[in-house]
Amino acid sequence: MLGPGWKAKFAIQVFAAGFEILAAIGVWGHDRTFDFVRRLSENAGGLIRCGAEVERVATDEYAALAMDCISGNTITWQARGAPVKEVIPRDAAEMHYYYLRVPMNATYPSFASSCSRTPARR
Repeated sequence: MLGPGWKAKFAIQVFAAGFEILAAIGVWGHDRTFDFVRRLSENAGGLIRCGAEVERVATDEYAALAMDCISGNTITWQARGAPVKEVIPRDAAEMHYYYLRVPMNATYPSFASSCSRTPARR
């Protein structure tokens, strides 16, 4: 997507989500990540809200979305028959954990309140 053939054909997300992980020492590092983001943003044709507008790729408004932050909507559009696919780059694979749930009948239900800013429901 950094090559001239991709100029203005793909969208990028409006957030810089995920790039902080790539910029870490031992992954890509600061300089490589910032160079990539600069070149990627210069080639992008538009912005898409993270995980919320996959239909803009599915309907061919854009050829691709670079660096989507969730895959849920891609899976939904695939189930509808849309020609979309998620590709995870080998040198930029990331795993994020956003939610932790503790069942109300857990052995230690108070664990939920110690992991959250909001009190556990009873």
